[in-house]
Amino acid sequence: MQIAEFVAVGALSGLMAAFGAQAIGYVLASRVFEFHIDFNPWLVPTGTVAGIVCAGVGGWLSLRRVLARDVLQLLRDA
Repeated sequence: MQIAEFVAVGALSGLMAAFGAQAIGYVLASRVFEFHIDFNPWLVPTGTVAGIVCAGVGGWLSLRRVLARDVLQLLRDA
């Protein structure tokens, strides 16, 4: 269940970061540096996959000890 949550959070964050990078790059290129830039179609899927991988690995590393323990023991220790 946690894997699905990490995938969803990673996909959403990667998607938002990719679109944000495209938008900021376009504004900087056209208004500040005054040159034309094209939309890169590979940035969105690459950003989404990178977000999924980073959120999945980071979430797994942070929760692996908690998920390996017995639930009843965790509740008693809390």
